[in-house]
Amino acid sequence: MERLIEGRRAQFLAEKEADLEERKEEERREDARRAIIEQERQRLLQEHASKLLGYLPKVSSLYIIMCSYYIVICTMYAYRWSKL
Repeated sequence: MERLIEGRRAQFLAEKEADLEERKEEERREDARRAIIEQERQRLLQEHASKLLGYLPKVSSLYIIMCSYYIVICTMYAYRWSKL
């Protein structure tokens, strides 16, 4: 009986450790994906920024801060709702 309990405990711990490693690997892949997306975004921005200068409206720094805050709030709510 004791061997059975120990065997189940060892199996549970091995599954838990494998799950943890799988989550870590998934997080590494997601970080790599985010880095690639950010690099590509920066490349495209540098490539096309000079073409956009005439089309972008002149805005105040307060407007930029307000828009950034709005984007952060929307992202937080979207993340929260996606987890439900």
